[in-house]
Amino acid sequence: MGLAMETKRKISAVTAQRCRAADRKGKTAILDEFTATTGYNRKYALHLLVNWADGGQTSSDYAT
Repeated sequence: MGLAMETKRKISAVTAQRCRAADRKGKTAILDEFTATTGYNRKYALHLLVNWADGGQTSSDYAT
């Protein structure tokens, strides 16, 4: 059993902030850590972290 979706969102938000402040080698290490923790595919994880600042995905974004 994996992490709950809400936990993954919280981890994504914190990791995206760390990633923005890191240099290239740091970003690689952060991405490796993030994929190991969440179980996301590397390309999907990168997409999440890069686009997190474009509106900040929250649970209220999914409710209509």
